Amino acid sequence: MNHDTRETIQPRIYSKITWVFGLVLVIAVGVSLQGLFSDTSAAHAEIATIDQPKAHMVDRSQASDFTVFEDVFSIIKASEQATSSVSTTTSSILEYSPYLDGVGAVMCEGDSFSSIGSGSLVGDASSPKVLTNLHVIRGVSSCVFYVASESDPSVFGLYSLDLKYTQKNSIADEAYLSITKQIGGNLPIERLNVRLGTLPSCASNIPTGSRVVVIGFPKYSNMNIQMDSGISKVIPQRQITEGIITGKDASPMQDGLPSPNYFVSTKMDTGSSGGIALSTDAQGICSLGIPTWIQEGEYASQGIVQSMKNIVHSRQE
Repeated sequence: MNHDTRETIQPRIYSKITWVFGLVLVIAVGVSLQGLFSDTSAAHAEIATIDQPKAHMVDRSQASDFTVFEDVFSIIKASEQATSSVSTTTSSILEYSPYLDGVGAVMCEGDSFSSIGSGSLVGDASSPKVLTNLHVIRGVSSCVFYVASESDPSVFGLYSLDLKYTQKNSIADEAYLSITKQIGGNLPIERLNVRLGTLPSCASNIPTGSRVVVIGFPKYSNMNIQMDSGISKVIPQRQITEGIITGKDASPMQDGLPSPNYFVSTKMDTGSSGGIALSTDAQGICSLGIPTWIQEGEYASQGIVQSMKNIVHSRQE
C-alpha cells in the first residue's frame, strides 16, 4: 500500500490582532507570519518524502529549557501533579469506560529526538503486550510505556519495552511489543488492564455512519509540567474523542488483507497513532482498529483507522 499522501496535521495557529497597536504591530506580525508559513511549507515537504508519518517528535538539538523525558523517572513526580487524564468523557461514552486505561503512551528516544505515540494493552494479564503502530517506534533506540488509572491518576506505572517487535503480517503498520519490567510507579504489571484484548473485531460490513470512539494521546492534549529543577516536561494526557465512520478504504483488500480500513470524523492528531478505535456492531462493543494516519485534502482532513481484522490477520508464509 502506498501511504505517501497521508500526513500528520501541523498545529493551527490563530492570532488576534487589535487595531489599537497600529501599523507597527501589523507590520511585525506580517513578518512573523511570513516566517511561519515558510517553516510550515518546509515541514510538509519533509513529510511528503517519507513512507510513514512520524509520531509526535521533538528535536532536542533545537531545544533549550524544553525537554521530553530525558530522565524517564521525572514522569513519576510529574504524574503526582497531574489532574485527571481525561477531559472529554461524557455520559454518551461511559459504556467504553472499562477499556480507557487499557491505552497508554509509548514514549521513545532516538539519537536526536524524542517521540510520543499511543499503545494498547493486549494479551495475557501475567505477560501483557503493547500493540502500537510500527512507525511510532521506527528509528528509535529505546521506549517506555506509561499508563495511569482512569479512576485515580495517582495510580500509574512506567514500564520498559522490548523493541524486538512482532508483526502479524508484513503489510499493516503495526507492532506488538513485550513489557520487560516495571521501572516506576505503583501499578504492578499483573494489574494492567488488558480488557481491550478480549474485544472482538468489528464486522467488516459495519456500516458507514457507525459511531466511533478513539482513545489515545494526541499532541494537542499534552500538558507541560514545571519541574523543581525549572525544566519543563511534557506529560501526555489520555483523550477520548467521538465521531462516525465516514467512508471505507478498500486498498488493503487489494493487498490480500480481509477488511477495508476506515475514514473517520473523530478528532485525531500526531500522538494518536497506535491508540485504539472502538465501535459497536450487532454483537456489542467491538474493536474497529488502530488510529494510524491523517489524510489531508485541500481544505479538510480525515483520520484513517487500520481495521483490526487486518492487524490480527496472519499470512501463510
